[in-house]
Amino acid sequence: MRLKPSLKASLLLSGILTMTGCSSLSLTNLFGSDKLAADANWVLVPVVNFSPSTDADEQVERMMAVLTPAIGLRSLKRPPDPEIESEEGLLDDANRIQAAKEWAENQDFQYSLTGKVLSWNDADADINQPAMINLTLEVYDLKNDELLWTISGSSEGMRGQSVYEITRPLISSLLTNLPLDTN
Repeated sequence: MRLKPSLKASLLLSGILTMTGCSSLSLTNLFGSDKLAADANWVLVPVVNFSPSTDADEQVERMMAVLTPAIGLRSLKRPPDPEIESEEGLLDDANRIQAAKEWAENQDFQYSLTGKVLSWNDADADINQPAMINLTLEVYDLKNDELLWTISGSSEGMRGQSVYEITRPLISSLLTNLPLDTN
């Protein structure tokens, strides 16, 4: 994957701002970006899950698929489920992502929407811990494997809120920053 020099600098800045408590950062807002065609062929590549929750990635993917029409993204396809390859009947994340990328390369997709779940913690009343989510969304140009847009955000729930209740509004908020040309 090749990164533009401005993206390298902005990724460094993103890390610094995240460490200082910035809840979200849109690189396109900092460095400018051409608008991405909303009517282009888009594919939802599986999300990488760095959290201990085994289904956080799939939950985020479902929410992204449901929320993208509201921002004007007209066509977001999901890759077919790959064949099961492991002895336990489960396909690990790396194989799932690789299969989706290979499938997308053989199709006529212009952009991929993907992301990373960095943390996914449900509320724990015993230790008075609120639900928390931290994630990053990314858009790649599939023709040259170039990162075009990225944004990170986090959210913390109030007492009684589940991680699902705080994740959907966070994803919606992050997606509204996607620089789409809807004309």
